[in-house]
Amino acid sequence: MIDRDQFYIELGERLRAKREVLGLTQAEVAEAAGISRTSLTNIECGRQRILVDQLTLICRKLQASPSDVIPAEAPAPKMSHAQLAEIPVVANFLQSMGRSNRR
Repeated sequence: MIDRDQFYIELGERLRAKREVLGLTQAEVAEAAGISRTSLTNIECGRQRILVDQLTLICRKLQASPSDVIPAEAPAPKMSHAQLAEIPVVANFLQSMGRSNRR
């Protein structure tokens, strides 16, 4: 699994590559998705998350399907403190420090 930030960076790189192959400007693609050019810039750089409907509209303009641009690896899920404390190595460490996962 890749981390969440890397997931969005890779997604943005794939969108940008498709756009450039078609010779489209960021303004043209952004207009088709109903977002600003600045938002598309941020999406392509992985700095801004993208809504599913925006992704669908962008892909339509890029003559691609979302599956063409979504990275194969899903982002690693974030774990809660309670979930982390259930991992044996973490639980043993917490016990050795005099802490418990019980509240």
